[in-house]
Amino acid sequence: MRVDHLDVDGFHVILVEPSSTEEHATSGPARCILFSHATGIAAGSYLSLLCAWASACQARVYAFDARGFGHTHAAPPSSGKLARTGFGGVSPADISSQLKDDLRTVFWKLKALEGARTHALGAPESHWTLAGHSFGGWLSLAVSHDCHVQDLMLFDIAILPRSTATLWALACLVGRRRLHTLGAATRGRKRRYRSAAEAMRVFSRTPFFRGWGRARIEDYLEANYKSDEAGFALRHDPLWEARIFEAQQPSAVLAFRALPESFRKALRVTLVAGGASDVCHAEAGGLFAKTFPAGRWIVLPDANHMFPFNKEASLVRLLTVLSEEASARSAAHVVEAEPGPQATQPPLLESATAESEPDIALPFAGVA
Repeated sequence: MRVDHLDVDGFHVILVEPSSTEEHATSGPARCILFSHATGIAAGSYLSLLCAWASACQARVYAFDARGFGHTHAAPPSSGKLARTGFGGVSPADISSQLKDDLRTVFWKLKALEGARTHALGAPESHWTLAGHSFGGWLSLAVSHDCHVQDLMLFDIAILPRSTATLWALACLVGRRRLHTLGAATRGRKRRYRSAAEAMRVFSRTPFFRGWGRARIEDYLEANYKSDEAGFALRHDPLWEARIFEAQQPSAVLAFRALPESFRKALRVTLVAGGASDVCHAEAGGLFAKTFPAGRWIVLPDANHMFPFNKEASLVRLLTVLSEEASARSAAHVVEAEPGPQATQPPLLESATAESEPDIALPFAGVA
């Protein structure tokens, strides 16, 4: 496994690839994934998952630190501007637009780099998937049309239950976005510890990190904190993190249907939701099925919003099955195009997730 760190127009990008990808570069299109992290959890926090994902799917996995987070040098607006939403300040629309522009920029730069690499190898053009956790998933979905990408993998994006969405819409309408519970909590988060060891002791006892394990917490600390003369400090401004939470769109319907209808109906989007998540609400499955007829809604039972960390093994098993299923479909299309007897197709997700994979629920009924 190789892990590299790139600078793309001031954005820190992690590249994880299994050592075998170069050897098989000419056997078919390489798989490339661009992953966007959740708000306040920089890309390096996911390093364990990224490595397992790259290995399981034989893919080149890119993950970047969004503006103002982790090791990225691209700066967010100043604290003074973030503190204002009126004249001279920063609006929720400004924040959302900036983050989407950043993702588009990083994607097209990486696509150009990949194009040069495959051309030099005499290999086919790489096949891209946009992926993301929580708000990072929303960003990936929002830019998919502009990036001409039809394959998405989203982890527990925020889809509020109808009652909560109504209250949040009212709060937005009357200019009370600061009532957002995560935004309020983030504004008051502790910015500094005496040392990395103290931070580890505190976080190891915090319910938020339950089930992560020491190695993943260490990855989180390296990605989100830095040592300085005064101790161990948070890399990003909590006010920037809070304002991103507060920029959340109340209506999933409007966000989904912002995409052109013909593109949206053909979009191969897989949404993995935590069965015990309080962020991606279960009632949204029906809406998702109607909005993305070529999509798939899959539930990880007993998993909360942080399953990329505390249910990593279950998630990687699911990603492996989905990768094998995609390969089988590609092989089936090749066989259909060639004369001769039909090949036997390997078992797909439904049979692959039966008794051997008890942690993975079957897809939402009615979703292909």
